[in-house]
Formats: sequence, C-alpha cells, structure tokens
Amino acid sequence: MLDDTVEPAFAPSAAEEVPKLEPVPMPTSVVVREPEPAPVKPAAPPAKFANQKRFVVPYKPNEGDTARIIIPVKINGGPTVAMALDTGAPGTLITFKLAARLGILREGDGRLVTKAGGIGGTANAALVVLDSLSVGEAKSDFVPATVTELFTDAFEGLVGMDFLAGYSLQIDTDHHELIFIELPTGPGWPAGHDETWWRRTFRQVKGQREHWKALQVSMQERINRSMSSAGEEADELKKLLTFCESQHREAEILERRLDRYAANHSVPLEWRRP
Repeated sequence: MLDDTVEPAFAPSAAEEVPKLEPVPMPTSVVVREPEPAPVKPAAPPAKFANQKRFVVPYKPNEGDTARIIIPVKINGGPTVAMALDTGAPGTLITFKLAARLGILREGDGRLVTKAGGIGGTANAALVVLDSLSVGEAKSDFVPATVTELFTDAFEGLVGMDFLAGYSLQIDTDHHELIFIELPTGPGWPAGHDETWWRRTFRQVKGQREHWKALQVSMQERINRSMSSAGEEADELKKLLTFCESQHREAEILERRLDRYAANHSVPLEWRRP
C-alpha cells in the first residue's frame, strides 16, 4: 500500500523552496503479550478456510527485554533478513542499509523522495515498490514500501498490513509460531487486492507524478523570470529544476510499473482511475 505521504545526497541545499510533501504515518512496532501459563493452542481454522493453504513460520519473541514478533523475510528473492511484524502499521518499511544491499534505490527503478512522519516528527524517506516479499512460503508481489531509518539492530524493517491483507493470521505464543492461512481469491480480489487498494494505489502514484510535474513547471518559471540575474541563487534554482525533473521521471516509471501490473491481473479499468 502506498501512503500519501529523504532528501537524497544529491538534493540541493535550497530544497526548502520546494513545497513539502504531506508526511505519512510512521509504522510502530508491534508488542506481543507474554504467554500465560498453560496457553491455549490456536483453534482449528474455520470451515471456510479448510481447503486453503496454511504456512507455519517460527518467530523470535524478543528484542532484548522487549516482546516482539521478529520473522524471517525475503525481499525480491534475496537473502533472508530479520524484520518485525507490525499489525498496526499500514505498510511495509525497510532500512536504507537493507535497500542499498538489495539494490532497491537505483535511479530508474521508480523511487521517490518523501517523508515518513511519526510522533517524534518527520524523517527522510524514499517511496519504492518491492517486486516481492516472502515470509516463509507466504508471499505477496508488488509491495509498496517506505525506506527510512530504524534505531535498532534487532531487525531491518517492518512488515505491515499490506502484506497481511491476503491472509488470515494466527499467533501461537506457546510455540512462537505464526500460522498464515491464505484467503480465498476471486474476481473481486485481483492479485490479492480489493477495489479500495487499487483505487488508493493508483491515486497515490498518479498524484506523485502530477506533484513533481507541477514543481518542475514552477521551477522553470522562476528561472525564466530571473534570467537576467546570475550567481548562487540562479545556480540553486537550476539544481532544483534538475531534481524535480528526475523525480518526475521516477514517478512516470512507477506509474508504468503499476499500469503493467494491473493489466497483467485484469484489474477493471474503472479501478485504475484516481
């Protein structure tokens, strides 16, 4: 899921001239209650899930003295990394270090500068789309994610509700296991997403393209008005224009990826309109 809301190293120093994007909520870490004596084992799946695939994934229950659900995750088919399950987070989050190791932040892959917001304020972030995210044998394709910093060495990201939407989840705190039960799919859930997800995602991506195009036009107009002036201010305006142009190109790349993904899964045309 993409949110409506990092200035990269190449961003100009006068970036404050560019209107700020609305911050997106920063995912929070899930806290799991310690198991009670003689815990109750997970009940058998409801009859409607009897024929659905079940995946059992072990988890690490602690980060030091703090209860967590830390799970093994593979991104884009890469090596297994530790991430925390966060049922209160709307989307997936990964660290800059992990994104760099996986080659996710390359120019031309459709990564967009944004901000991630939380209780402590906003932080630099990048908006990307992961080709796939797997927790054990449970897998989701085309996963929007926010790349930012986490102040922990225990895990390298958060898995949120966008991944869990395709599964019924049970947590066995006795055996420290997650049980993913694949939900039935049908015409109303192309690629495992409902109409609301598709409309919201298209609105977000198209909105980013329009946003950076408007900023590009605005910067060009300012440069045209100041053609007679030279010096540091003119150089900064040109850097801002170059940055806006590159972000507009990245937004177009991301929009084309989304269009192809929707077409490959027969998403109704009316769902693709903002």
